[in-house]
Amino acid sequence: MHFEESKHPRDEKGQFSDKGESDYPAEINKRIRWAKDNGIELPLNSDGSVDDLRLQKLYAEEKQHAEALSDFISRVKRGEAKAGEIFELGNVSSRTKADIEYLTGQKLNATKHVIGADEIRHIEKGHGEQGKSDRSMSTIQDYRQISDVLSNYNRLEWARNKKGKIDTTNAYLDKSGRPARLIKFTKEYANNEQYVIEAVSDTKGRLHIISSYKKGRI
Repeated sequence: MHFEESKHPRDEKGQFSDKGESDYPAEINKRIRWAKDNGIELPLNSDGSVDDLRLQKLYAEEKQHAEALSDFISRVKRGEAKAGEIFELGNVSSRTKADIEYLTGQKLNATKHVIGADEIRHIEKGHGEQGKSDRSMSTIQDYRQISDVLSNYNRLEWARNKKGKIDTTNAYLDKSGRPARLIKFTKEYANNEQYVIEAVSDTKGRLHIISSYKKGRI
């Protein structure tokens, strides 16, 4: 069976809908929609059909990763996370690497997006269940969505302060030993936008997430 885009219709947001017929069983269609909605390239057999064994493996690994992230965030909220503990959210894609290199004018060596316990505490203080600014990051699902923002962002630009200058953080230094500059990923959803702020520290092969929040209807 070949993967035909026409048999997997999308809605107005470009996401796969349940409408239409497909040659694939419902469970495979579910995984196909999951892969496409999360920007994951479909594994194909030599004849062009979906390799569902490999797709199942990807699906299981992603589910396991999401559960591990949930556990990490829960431990941070309970005060059980170790000092300096970090969680790897995923690889830096070729698209992201190219976009960051275009912004900075420098070669990017980092290969991983990470978030630390300290950054989660910062997000909780400003945007968690009792956030001082808003409560846009009050659920585990809000944190899980960070990976979607990083994979399928609509815009990637410098994060700027109130004076319009590129914002920086003293929490991480760049390769020159200066406070790392911050970039902002934006992903548009039906009712809101989610932002992920990341430090271009490019040390130890990591890009460190500093914050995340949403604007619009939560």
